[in-house]
Amino acid sequence: MMWKFSSVILVAISIILDIDGVMGNLVESDCDSIIDFGNSVDVGDPSPYVEDGFKHSFDALGIHPSTYGVALVQFNLGEVDMKKRFRVWMQTDICIGCKLVVVANLTRETRTKRKIATIDTTYRTRIKITTDDTAYPSTDDTYCELWYHFGLIGEYNLTITSTLHNRTEECNLQIWKKPFYENTASLVFFGTIFLGFFIAAVWFHCIKGRVTKSWTINHNGSTLPIVEDQTPLTVQERNDKPTPTSTRLKSVDTFRGVAIMLLAGGAYGDGHYWFVSHAIWSGITVADFMFPWFVFIMGTSIHLSINILLSKGQSYPSIYKKLVSRSITLFIMGVCIQPHNDFRTLRIPGVLQRFGITYFIVSSSYLLSRRLQARRTERTGQYYMMFRDVIDYLELPLAVCCMGIQVLVTFILPVPGCPLGYQGPGGPLVGENGELTNCTGGASGYIDRLFFTEAHIIPKPRCARIYHSTLSVDPEGILGTFNSIALCVFGLQAGKILHLHSTVRGRMVRLLLWGSLLISCSAVLSKCHMADGWIPINKTLWSVSYIFLTGGLAFMIQALFHILIDVTNFWNGAPLIFAGMNSILIYIGVDIMSPYLPFSWTPLVGNHTEYAILGAWSLVLWLVIAYIFYRKKIFLRL
Repeated sequence: MMWKFSSVILVAISIILDIDGVMGNLVESDCDSIIDFGNSVDVGDPSPYVEDGFKHSFDALGIHPSTYGVALVQFNLGEVDMKKRFRVWMQTDICIGCKLVVVANLTRETRTKRKIATIDTTYRTRIKITTDDTAYPSTDDTYCELWYHFGLIGEYNLTITSTLHNRTEECNLQIWKKPFYENTASLVFFGTIFLGFFIAAVWFHCIKGRVTKSWTINHNGSTLPIVEDQTPLTVQERNDKPTPTSTRLKSVDTFRGVAIMLLAGGAYGDGHYWFVSHAIWSGITVADFMFPWFVFIMGTSIHLSINILLSKGQSYPSIYKKLVSRSITLFIMGVCIQPHNDFRTLRIPGVLQRFGITYFIVSSSYLLSRRLQARRTERTGQYYMMFRDVIDYLELPLAVCCMGIQVLVTFILPVPGCPLGYQGPGGPLVGENGELTNCTGGASGYIDRLFFTEAHIIPKPRCARIYHSTLSVDPEGILGTFNSIALCVFGLQAGKILHLHSTVRGRMVRLLLWGSLLISCSAVLSKCHMADGWIPINKTLWSVSYIFLTGGLAFMIQALFHILIDVTNFWNGAPLIFAGMNSILIYIGVDIMSPYLPFSWTPLVGNHTEYAILGAWSLVLWLVIAYIFYRKKIFLRL
C-alpha cells in the first residue's frame, strides 16, 4: 500500500508545483497572445528552417514539440537598417562537433509573432546572427553571438547590434520573465519513491516488531510465541553439484524487477527528461541501463536454472532441447510483436531477438562446460576451490572472443567513404564538408544495412533529429550482439559467485571486485568523456565501454541486493520482486497495451509533469497487475 499512496502524493504535488505554477504564470505572460501552447503539438515535418520567422509547433531546431522543455526568445532588430534581412543560426550542445544550421530569416516587416523563437532548454544553445547572404557564419560577417542555457518557460529579449563588427560580440540578452526549475517533477517522482522505501523500512524494522509484540502479550503477561522463518536465503552448496533444495534467490528476481519497471515507466513518456530518456548518441542515461541489466540477469539465471535442472536428474540432451526451444520462441515473439505486419518492412533485429540469440549461445556454452566437468575427476584443491568460478569454464574465453571480434571489426573493416574506425552518428552536420553524411554508426551501421537492408531495420535512428542523419542504424544490430553475449557471460559469472562460494564475505568480495574492474575498464576506454574516448560509451552501438559500465554497476547492485534481501532479510524485495518474477508478461504487456486506456492517454497539456505522471501511473498499474498475478500464482514462462 505504501507505493500506491506514494504515487497519489506524486500526482498531487506535481500538479501543484508544475502545471498550476508554470502554466498559470504563462497565462499572465506578455507572450501569451503571441504563442498558444495549447495548440502546439505537431507531428509533421520538424525541419527547423522557416523562410520568414520561426516555427512554433517545434522548438527552433526541430528537436521536439514545443509543449515541454522550452523557453521563449524574442529577437529585437533594434536600430538596424530596415532593408536588411538577417539570418539566425543555431545549434545545441548535445550535437557534438556539429555545424550551425539556419533556423529563420528575419526582417523589419516580419510580424512580432514570427520574431519569437521557441528554444529547447535541455542543453545550452549557440546562436549567431548574420545577414541573409552569408553562406556560413564567420567572424567578419557575424553581428552577434550567444552561447546560453535558457531556462524552462523563461522569456527573453535578444537585441541584435546595429553595426557589423570585425570581431564577434555577445548579443544583448535580457530576461523578461524568470525561468522555472525544469526538474521539479523528476525530483518529486524519485523523492517520493525514496521516501516510500524509507517509511516502509522504518515501519518493518522499527515499529512493526514492537506493535506485533504488544499484540501477542496475553492477560497473564506472558508472551505468545511468534513463528518466523529465520532461514537465511543463501545458496548453501560447497561444490558444483547443487542439491534439489537450492533456494531461489530473491535478489535476482528483485534486480530483474528494477529493469522491467524502468521499461514500464519509460515506455509511457519518462517525463521527457534527458537523464531518463535514452542518450541521443554517446553517453548514458537511466533508460540505457534497462536492456543491458536484463541481459546480465539472464546470464545469472542461466547458471541457477541449469544447475537446478541438473540437480533434478535431467539429462544434458533434454536440457539442450529446452534452451533451443526457448531461444527460438524469444526470437519469433520479437519478430511478431511489432506495430505492423508488412513483410516488406518487417524489422528483423530487436530486443527479444537479441535475447534469444544471446541466451542460446551463452546457455549452450555453459551446458557444454558442465558436461565436460562431469567427465573429469572432481577436484578439491585449495587453489581450485578459491577460483573455481573462473577456471574450468568456457564462457569467459567466449566473452573475450566476442568483444575482440566487435572491436576488431569496428576498427579494421573499411566502410566506403568513411574514416577507419569511425563510431559517430554521421550526418551532414558533422565534418568539414559533409564527408561523414553516409557514415552513421560506422562499421556497425554499414553491416546492418548490408545484411538486413534498410527496409528491415529501424528506419530513423534517435540521433536523426539532432544530427540530421539520413541512414539507418539499428541498436540491436549484428555487431552489438557480440557484446551482448559478453555481458550475459558477466551475469553468468555473478551467478557462479552466488552459487559456488559458501561465505557471504567471499561472494561480496568477488562481486565488488568484478564490478570495480569493469567500471575502471570503461573509464579508461572512454577517457571519462562523452565522445572523445578511444571507445565512447554508446548504447546504440553497444560499445565495449558501454557493457563494461553497465555490467560493472550490475555487479555492484547484485551485491547490494544480495546483502539486503538474501543475507540480512532487511528487505523482501517487494514490490519489485513481483514484477521480476513475471518479467516476460510485463514486457509483452507494455509493448502491446501502451497505446490504450487505462495504461496511457493522449497528453492534455504535454509538459514535463504530465509525462512524469503518465510514467508513474503506468509503473504503479503494472506493479499492481504483477502483484495480482503473483497472488494468483500465474507466471508466464517460455
